[in-house]
Amino acid sequence: MVHLMSQKMPQDTILAVGYGLLPSNTASGQLYHVLTMAAEIDRETHHILDASITLITKTAGRWVSQSMVGYDLTSEDDTASFMQRVDRDFLGNSRKAIQHAYRDMVQRYLEYLGQSAVAPPENPPLNP
Repeated sequence: MVHLMSQKMPQDTILAVGYGLLPSNTASGQLYHVLTMAAEIDRETHHILDASITLITKTAGRWVSQSMVGYDLTSEDDTASFMQRVDRDFLGNSRKAIQHAYRDMVQRYLEYLGQSAVAPPENPPLNP
């Protein structure tokens, strides 16, 4: 994983989005039902430059978004590393939804690139 922020022009980046079902026993689940994760990806390096996520608290959303920056969406090692970080350090009920949305985002990005997916999502991806 590489931590980087860039002043890339929009034509040099791609917006990748993934979705995951939120647990109904969370505030985010009550409000959104579906977690949406979006990441701006460097077209050349496949690294996440910026990210956002629909979680009810700004702190949780910022933590997840900042945790995603620098990961390479084409790297199975980076995907595994992000999953481990969320397992280890995100102590909320939305953990599985975050992981599913990340895998869904990776899947969509790899399909865009014409590659096969890394580990398939645990739940079927949502197509809103």
